[in-house]
Amino acid sequence: MRIMLILCLFHIAVSAEPTEAELNRQFCQSVGGQTETPHYYTYRDGRSYIKVDCETAAHLYEGGLARISHQPL
Repeated sequence: MRIMLILCLFHIAVSAEPTEAELNRQFCQSVGGQTETPHYYTYRDGRSYIKVDCETAAHLYEGGLARISHQPL
């Protein structure tokens, strides 16, 4: 029973799709960037920030994982 449960959990972990954060991290590492870098700004009512998914010396990248179900034609 214990071996079966371990095998089922392993199968789920291996077959699971990567998350957006994992894909962004892998991409950012491949281009030599930093992940989740904050950029602060001020506006009329105060101060806030945004986090960029990936930043290199020359570029900012914002990734997104679309969860669109594809219907066969």
